[in-house]
Amino acid sequence: MEILKDKEFEKKVLLAKKPVLLEFSSPGCIVCKLMKDRITKIERVYSDRVDFYRVEIEGSDLTAKYQVKTIPTILYFKEGVLVSREDTFPNEGEIEERLAILLHERKNPRYFNLVKEMNELRTKFLNQLDQKIGHEKKVLRDYIGQIDKFIETLPKAKMSIFSVIPEIKDAIDAEYIVRKFYAHISKSAKNGRVRVTFAKFAAESRRHQEMLSKRLKELTGESYQVDMSKFSSTGLVPSSFSFMGMIETAINTEERAYEFYQRMQKVADDDKDKNLFGLLVREERGHRRLLARELRFLKDKEFLKPKGTEDFFGIFRKLWQ
Repeated sequence: MEILKDKEFEKKVLLAKKPVLLEFSSPGCIVCKLMKDRITKIERVYSDRVDFYRVEIEGSDLTAKYQVKTIPTILYFKEGVLVSREDTFPNEGEIEERLAILLHERKNPRYFNLVKEMNELRTKFLNQLDQKIGHEKKVLRDYIGQIDKFIETLPKAKMSIFSVIPEIKDAIDAEYIVRKFYAHISKSAKNGRVRVTFAKFAAESRRHQEMLSKRLKELTGESYQVDMSKFSSTGLVPSSFSFMGMIETAINTEERAYEFYQRMQKVADDDKDKNLFGLLVREERGHRRLLARELRFLKDKEFLKPKGTEDFFGIFRKLWQ
């Protein structure tokens, strides 16, 4: 991790195009050495998306400017704004959570502007602090402390919302391959009832994909293309799946989808997300019932034309886990 000099701060942090993790430490600090190893390991994963720098507190004006009282202290910047800080000794998971927030905040100007305003207010109070005495000085210190606590809790308050974004992307990918799978069953089946049932399921999966894509665009402002690399893995290999096997795979898939959407409904904070996942939970529950009924109807029968298909089960297990 590169050591940052005060004269480089504006160019490398305030004007940086990527988010920045800035660690304050000291060469003689044993805990700082442990933190350095921890951050170096994380840097290997995030170096293409986040800039990492270390400030040695001895002789640095940045220590006083950002009120660094303990070491190690980590500051997180985005577009020149101090978004959050950690004055404790965070583990790797906690640091990665903060980085995940930084990387997903780009399309949420309301939250970003709020953090910016709170930091500007904090700086204003700090500048006035030396001019006050007695009770007024105590009041200002209390305000600064309250602002610090508010800024500290903001990322955690937003965490469940931002974790929804990668989950929605995974769900879109999964609904895509489920739709292809159901369309394959519909085209391959000899029985008219089976063809109609799975054509309906394929249409439902397309609708789910469109609903999820619409919500993702509301959250990020961008359209999402299905990640086709997930479907070219070794999990998709030729096999001689029987029709009954495909029905059982479909039931397993709907079970996983139901559990996935149920879990997302519980953790979502935003009402739109709760309503969306709640609707998907109800529809996946209905799919499970219909598939179980079809399995009973088709017991001991084969309606699939004698031709090969693909083993979709491996990819389903990955996407819905």
